[in-house]
Amino acid sequence: MNIGAALRKQAAILGQKTAVTVNDASVDFATLNRLTDRFALQLKNCGIEKGDIVAVTLPNSLEFVVAYFAVLRLGAVFMGLDPRQTQEELRAIFMDAHPKALVVDDRTRMKGLEEEFDVKVLPLAVGSAFLWPLDGHASLRLEDVETKEEDPAVLLYTSASTGKPKGVLLPRRSLEVFPEFCEALFGNHLSSQVFGVSIPMCHIGGPIYCNALAARGISLVIVEPFRPDRFLLAVQKYGVTGFHSVPPILMALLQAQLKMRLDLKSLFWIAPMGMSVPVSLMEALDQAFPGTHIFQGYGLTETAGGIVFVPPADAEFRKSSMGKIMVSGCTIEAQGPEGESLPAGKVGEIAVAGKCLMLGYLNRPDLNKKVFRNGFFLTGDLGYQDEEGFFYHLGRKDDVINVGGEKVYPSEIEQALYSNPSVKEACVLGVDDPKKGKSIKAFVCPAPGQTLEKRELMNFLKDRLASYKIPQEFVFLDALPKTAVGKVAKDKLRKFVLGQTL
Repeated sequence: MNIGAALRKQAAILGQKTAVTVNDASVDFATLNRLTDRFALQLKNCGIEKGDIVAVTLPNSLEFVVAYFAVLRLGAVFMGLDPRQTQEELRAIFMDAHPKALVVDDRTRMKGLEEEFDVKVLPLAVGSAFLWPLDGHASLRLEDVETKEEDPAVLLYTSASTGKPKGVLLPRRSLEVFPEFCEALFGNHLSSQVFGVSIPMCHIGGPIYCNALAARGISLVIVEPFRPDRFLLAVQKYGVTGFHSVPPILMALLQAQLKMRLDLKSLFWIAPMGMSVPVSLMEALDQAFPGTHIFQGYGLTETAGGIVFVPPADAEFRKSSMGKIMVSGCTIEAQGPEGESLPAGKVGEIAVAGKCLMLGYLNRPDLNKKVFRNGFFLTGDLGYQDEEGFFYHLGRKDDVINVGGEKVYPSEIEQALYSNPSVKEACVLGVDDPKKGKSIKAFVCPAPGQTLEKRELMNFLKDRLASYKIPQEFVFLDALPKTAVGKVAKDKLRKFVLGQTL
């Protein structure tokens, strides 16, 4: 999909309709298109051409959206970077990707990396785009660079627990996946949808939201810096119809809504993403946000975001499912060790094929050989589908615990722990055991005002799990460590088991 042409088309059709709202300031589609042309011209004057990698390290902002569209309008490759990354993390990424330019908030110091890697820096003060004078640019129009479906478009680095960072390189063909996904969920009139942004845009959430804006005319509402109370007030004020998020943020939003009791009549859907979602959390969200559909989905950076979802009509009865395929031209199945497609009810590795797939990990030919098989991408997640095509997620393949010859899926234990109202967060790992090979250790955080004890939790689990699935060790923490996208940082917990501090 040619994102530049798609945005230009929406600007011609929707014109004065609000495209992006950040806190209390908004721009319409026509203005957003002109801002994009203006910044694309700046990039072009710096020598950016088709295929060049442009690194962008900006918080959630209008400037992020403008930079995304401007880079793609030139046929260049957009590389999102998290502003919270350390110098060493950024150095490793720069050594791998060798970006030609860096777009950065002018208040951010890159600590000399721009000189070290000979990168052209374009300072872009967050909040400034609302003030850019456009009168002198009324006739400015850049021609959209012609691109092919297999041309690279977006480069995003995923968190790796050890070793070299992995750069996911997404092609132009994948930019259409999330807009189609939204259309399958909400119908053809997506220009009435207003998406709230509650997750960092520097990861896959930012690009796919921008794609839906350009291709289908949705509007975005951004609250920066993010705070649960401010976000919910923005939902009410700007008529947000739905948002994706991860469980830690959803828990914070849940607590804020229980205190504020806002009338959020515009809110039609909330989609928990990013990990196995506790059913207890989804039920609590149902209670706190009446009239709102709470449904799970599944997707990865490597699949250009979500590809399966629970349709809103099935949300009430499918809380434990991550959904079924929602995008044409994409396939998902549970596969056996030889790549065979498994029947309903049989657990296997979740594998994905089709137009949603990345081109591969940048500069990682050996890794690409491991993760691609017969046209399918092996996700590393375990799951199964039922007779109606709904998929269920059981956790990462590497996380399965072999206890005395029995396979134990951590997500099953975590779901049981979450059903205890005194438990706020839980994570289960396998640890070395000289007798059983592996034993089960649970990391548990009590809910506010609650206390937890090992014996109490073991008794609670006896009625819910087979005896060999009940953890023999419990570690009680105030909070679980998280990655930048809100997932539990299991690598840090494993280091903690080995005696290192969190």
